[in-house]
Amino acid sequence: SVLVNRVNHRVGEIELLAKDLASDFESIVDVNMYLTPADSQAFEAHWDYMESVVLQVYGSKVWSLYKGGVPLSRFDQKYKPRDDEIGELLMPRVLLRPGDIMYLPSGVMHEATTTTTAVRDSDGDDNHHDSVPSPSATSSMSLHLTVGIEVPSVCTYTGLLHRLIDTAAVAEWMNDEQEEDAKDGPPPPFVSTRVRKDLLH
Repeated sequence: SVLVNRVNHRVGEIELLAKDLASDFESIVDVNMYLTPADSQAFEAHWDYMESVVLQVYGSKVWSLYKGGVPLSRFDQKYKPRDDEIGELLMPRVLLRPGDIMYLPSGVMHEATTTTTAVRDSDGDDNHHDSVPSPSATSSMSLHLTVGIEVPSVCTYTGLLHRLIDTAAVAEWMNDEQEEDAKDGPPPPFVSTRVRKDLLH
């Protein structure tokens, strides 16, 4: 497959789309382009830390969504799961055709292919997709855009918890008599980490 990251920095129309979405969601928005040959797959099963919207532009693609991801995943939780960590299907496989749009929440494990015959089943075996059209309808080159929406961490419950812990860490540092001489400058980088561990344990 051919992957073009941040295609919104290269194509004017896509740049406008990204800017409009960034303004609406008050988030960082980037768009990646995927061109996948027939009977192929760009990536194995994985999850993304950002919210994603898939726009099918040309051809078609079969998407499989699995149990076993990390809900509300953060950037530092990026991880390629082993075969035995991939759960059952969340829902019947989805065939996207030109003009179709699909929302992928952060942390949902997924994979996509341009064929109906070589996609992982929930038990790890290959299988045919009874719920999608015949292979001749889907085994073609595919072009899709993935709009990645990076929601600010402070807008999530997880981000709020981290912010509260960081705030408590700074307050602890400010009240620590042993660090009196250092209070004229910003808190040292290790203070937040040290106090965070104390609070969590």
